[in-house]
Amino acid sequence: MNIQNSHPKQSKKDWHVADIKAALEKAGWSLSRLSIHHGYASRNTLKTALRKPWPKGEKLIADAINTSPETIWPSRYIDGRPNRMGCGPKPKQNSDATINFAAELRRHGTSLPDLARRHGYRGSISNVTRRRWPAAERIVADVLGMEPWDIWPTRYHPDHTPVRDPRGRKSKLPVNESVTDSAKKKAL
Repeated sequence: MNIQNSHPKQSKKDWHVADIKAALEKAGWSLSRLSIHHGYASRNTLKTALRKPWPKGEKLIADAINTSPETIWPSRYIDGRPNRMGCGPKPKQNSDATINFAAELRRHGTSLPDLARRHGYRGSISNVTRRRWPAAERIVADVLGMEPWDIWPTRYHPDHTPVRDPRGRKSKLPVNESVTDSAKKKAL
């Protein structure tokens, strides 16, 4: 039986996720088995194609149920070709930094994850690129030999005090104190 011709979704509307999963089950597949069959490390990999455009994943799913990706996701295709208007990676929200500090850190032989490890943070301090974090900003600025307000001027008032985070979080490290001064105080 040809699923493409017998499926009730012949309009320009995308198939419902339940319809896609049911079609896979009828064909003897599940998203997990299909992911593993195609060599993906995670069994959840192909679920990405259900949530957002991913031509390779869409093709694997469509092939498994003997139809085309355009039939399952007509909104994602124009004339048989992927329609990727407005899709794809978004530009990094790093517009408030005056320099490319990640590149500068690499030039200084370090990175954000390396700085996090050295200063006792469990994860990376990469969130400093997206939100206010005076302690992490101070760490980055010290390595670069700059002041945080020179790198992120929109995050600081003219008197160099940090603009308060709307969520009310406070920095662990005072902005006017360098990382080395803080380490000396801990040692005392």
